Amino acid sequence: MSEEIYAKLREFLDKMPGGFPQTETGIELSILKKLFTPEEAEMAVCLQALPEPVSAIAARAGMEPDKAASLLESMARQGSIMRL
Repeated sequence: MSEEIYAKLREFLDKMPGGFPQTETGIELSILKKLFTPEEAEMAVCLQALPEPVSAIAARAGMEPDKAASLLESMARQGSIMRL
């Protein structure tokens, strides 16, 4: 499962303006594994480009808002995502 979520995260990031293309070696997946836990990767693919309330993100992620808020705050503190 964790391999799949990192491939899904790579595809998600590749659709963003900066892109995150697939390589022949798959090194990009190794980078994502260093930057995101599997739980963080699952949360990251639920985000959108524009800021939105935690409740909307939590609903998309199928997670309780308090747990989602805690995870998002942790990701923001480590620099994995930006928050306003």
